[in-house]
Amino acid sequence: HLGPVLVQSVLTSVPPASSARALDEPNIPPPNKYSGNPETCRNFFSQIQLIIEAQPRRFSNDSAKIAYVASLLEGPPLSYFNALLEKESPVARSYSRLCAELKRVYDHPWNEKALI
Repeated sequence: HLGPVLVQSVLTSVPPASSARALDEPNIPPPNKYSGNPETCRNFFSQIQLIIEAQPRRFSNDSAKIAYVASLLEGPPLSYFNALLEKESPVARSYSRLCAELKRVYDHPWNEKALI
């Protein structure tokens, strides 16, 4: 099974934090890992976006952004990401497409609270 190897190769593309970067960019704690709960999907991606925008040097390319998102996935979303990697899907190589696809699969705005 190639999943863990592929994920590891993506995760190792995240540039290491440097002391200069630490002074220039705010240190924002990461959100909790995302396991596929539709009720937390929007908040998860909002937090990711805030961190990426606040740390432009750390996240200067799609590979770094994708690796960061992948490092915060677990359970079904991580398995889905692994499947995209294994298929060599272009979705797994584009930050905006990956986020859009994960939101399409896991964000359900029509949940019960919206119907009340």
